[in-house]
Amino acid sequence: THAPETTGFASEDNAQWHSVLKEGEAPLLFAGLFEDDASPGGRPPATRDCSATILTMDSANTPMADIHSRMPVLLSPADASRWLNANENPFSKLFPDLLSRSKQLYRTTVDLYPVTTRVGNSRYESADCVLPLPKRGTATGSTQKPRGMHTLDFFLAPAEKKKQS
Repeated sequence: THAPETTGFASEDNAQWHSVLKEGEAPLLFAGLFEDDASPGGRPPATRDCSATILTMDSANTPMADIHSRMPVLLSPADASRWLNANENPFSKLFPDLLSRSKQLYRTTVDLYPVTTRVGNSRYESADCVLPLPKRGTATGSTQKPRGMHTLDFFLAPAEKKKQS
């Protein structure tokens, strides 16, 4: 997940906060919506439209609040299954519960750490984008973004183990 680079959280080389999946971990799951108007009676394939979005929520009282005021709705595998089964789980009943659970997941399962600003350059594809920055004063080389790059610079990942709040 990403959040704007303009939040003021920067290391000595202007890097932003970031975290990664640890070896063997499943990716994070986010609530999203997808629409494809190619349903029966919809437009022909050549003119059809598809759209997708990730749902966000207020980040108050979570680790993300220090980075951005909004954050993606994070889902546990069980909640993702409920989210995808819309016929049995009406949105109006399911969503408030998912928001509460999502905040708890952010409080107990997410780690954040600084990484290079190169992560925000879509043309930069090196593995060092997910590595923690060295301690202050030990970094080598430039990690400055190319002029005009205003992409998003934050990732979230499951923490190794966090105490339940």
